[in-house]
Amino acid sequence: MTGAASANMGGMAVRIVYLGNLVSVARALSSVEGVSLVACVTERDDQEVPEFKDLARELKCAFFAVHGRKELGAALRSVGEIDLGIIANFGIILTKEQIALAKRGFVNAHLGLLPEYPGRNPIREAIQHAERVTGVTLHRVTPEVDRGPVLHRRMVPLSVKSDGGLILDRLCRVAGEMLVAYLCLEVDPARP
Repeated sequence: MTGAASANMGGMAVRIVYLGNLVSVARALSSVEGVSLVACVTERDDQEVPEFKDLARELKCAFFAVHGRKELGAALRSVGEIDLGIIANFGIILTKEQIALAKRGFVNAHLGLLPEYPGRNPIREAIQHAERVTGVTLHRVTPEVDRGPVLHRRMVPLSVKSDGGLILDRLCRVAGEMLVAYLCLEVDPARP
């Protein structure tokens, strides 16, 4: 049973919002049993990401293409009760008030290793520093960018011939896997 289906049955589904531009991650999150994806929020114009509108329509969840903190705040407030926010590949920095809109806060899948490589370009920086590994870091979101408590890190090898685009694709897949595993534990801590 999908997350959306369990929510429609009147169960106590965890209401999540997804902030980001990775459709594959949003789809994976929506598939977790006991989760109701109530909104997908992206920074891009909805005409640039029609697949997000299609996914939102399919899942019967809200879709927002926002520009800046003010629009983001309005979008988050409009969806009603939020249990947990999930972020992956989203550039708008949340305010303390926006973080507080989700009962359990927000979790970010940072496409780089923290605390070593915070910010917008962790893959490029890791390659420039000739690192042998990069990875994905799940961390709690705080108003200080990429400074929240680290929940989990997964390493991904780099080689001399590493291509930024291929690494990004792999990190996005890893981020989706990590977020699904995290959500499964949030929904049912007794799951193995």
